[in-house]
Amino acid sequence: MGPLFGLIDSVLRLLELLIVVQAVLSWFRTDRYNRALALLDSVVDPVLRPIRRALHPYMRGVPLDISPMVAILLIEVVRQVVLVALVRSFA
Repeated sequence: MGPLFGLIDSVLRLLELLIVVQAVLSWFRTDRYNRALALLDSVVDPVLRPIRRALHPYMRGVPLDISPMVAILLIEVVRQVVLVALVRSFA
């Protein structure tokens, strides 16, 4: 269980970090043609896009994008579910 959970945990933590980095960078004017930012967007946007689409009807006219916070919360829920599932399957 240890290595498998460690790998899953690391990937989900990295995704959380990338979401935070993209959210912070969105506050600043950045070069959209930067390769590093394009890579960051290609990893994070597929996670945030469905959340933004689901939140859109409720957030009309609100100039705040809460999708990164929702995504991080959902990732934490997934981490806990995976941990419980792995503990039960190896117990």
